[in-house]
Amino acid sequence: MVPKSLEAIKIRKPLFEAAFRYKNAFARADVLNPVGKDQWDIIEVKSSTEVKDINLHDLALQRYTYEGPASRSGNVY
Repeated sequence: MVPKSLEAIKIRKPLFEAAFRYKNAFARADVLNPVGKDQWDIIEVKSSTEVKDINLHDLALQRYTYEGPASRSGNVY
């Protein structure tokens, strides 16, 4: 899955369930949405009506992981 995701980021279209590995971290965001020339917004979809601490930890790991191979992350939702 990781090689396909690395190829897909070159197209600069929204990606769903894209998987990336950076150093010892592995993450898969629900949606990566391209913004500008080299940024990606990370969008995590939850069925809850409130943000939980574990959600913030997940997003922090995703941001760290995507900034390695996918250049800069933009906003995180």
